[in-house]
Amino acid sequence: MKAAPVQLTNYFVSELQFVANRSYNRDSPTTVTAEDLQVALQPSQKEDNKREWQITLRIALNASPESNSPYSFLIEMIGFVTVAESVAEHKIERFARINGTSLIFGAAREIIKAATSRGPFQALLLPTVTFWEPPPEPSAAKTEAPDAIQSATAENKE
Repeated sequence: MKAAPVQLTNYFVSELQFVANRSYNRDSPTTVTAEDLQVALQPSQKEDNKREWQITLRIALNASPESNSPYSFLIEMIGFVTVAESVAEHKIERFARINGTSLIFGAAREIIKAATSRGPFQALLLPTVTFWEPPPEPSAAKTEAPDAIQSATAENKE
């Protein structure tokens, strides 16, 4: 076992609301999916240390009748993460956004479960999610450059 490249150094809840769904049907299945969640994040890099980030994560569930969710909720978390020195400089932001947000989401998931467990219905466990997205494609100018060099080289040989 070894330390992860992104460490969650602190976090707190800045807003928490939940409402019991009075039309919740205990006899029907509950199907809350990742697509039912409204998620907004606001990452910001510390000015004096590019490896330290503050990430504000806001998660809401406005239960649709089809999901039969026992609750609707809103939670806002503010977390602080540090990216390890072993992470290349050009990857710092990506690591903070993906891994840092994932760590904070995990904490929010537990807080929602704990808060809703005190309500009149079963506790709500949010689905496991990923914040990973494929890296951005290189710009067209960068991908065209090698072809242009090859073309110019071929023309010079002729």
